[in-house]
Amino acid sequence: MSEEKIPQKRGRGRPPGSKSLKPNKQGKMTVQKKKKILDLVVKNGGNVSAAAAKVGVSAATVHYHQKVDKVFREKLMMAKLEAANQVEESITHRGLEGVDEDIYYQGEVVGSKKVYSDTLLLERARALMPERYGKRTQMDINANVSVEHKARSKLASLLGIELEEGEYEVVQDESGE
Repeated sequence: MSEEKIPQKRGRGRPPGSKSLKPNKQGKMTVQKKKKILDLVVKNGGNVSAAAAKVGVSAATVHYHQKVDKVFREKLMMAKLEAANQVEESITHRGLEGVDEDIYYQGEVVGSKKVYSDTLLLERARALMPERYGKRTQMDINANVSVEHKARSKLASLLGIELEEGEYEVVQDESGE
């Protein structure tokens, strides 16, 4: 009788000695890559995914290191804050001071003009002064009475009865109002 080798149960993962299908050299997070990501986050307006891609790591890798590395997390928060401040300054600048835009004639620059962004300035005003420039909501409470009156009139005409002028019933909703 020949002895057959019975395969032994293995644990999860790759067999010992096998190589990964994906080389992980470019995805490894180093101190230099962390510094570069922080710089790029500021330059990209706070976009962590774009910064990670430029450095050669996934956004998930950056988020993992953000969770496990307290110093990196705090520096990343500061980089996002700095990016937000730059965006805010740019919005204010474009709205109040404007930007120079070239004027072209037959493919050549012949002058420039100052262009302002009313939309950006209005959105900035809404953020700073919502009570004055915020979007307002208005509710017309007479609309319900008018609809109810029309419904009663239609019902009365279908039933062939006449409603007396001003005849209506005050109905409270379930909340008791």
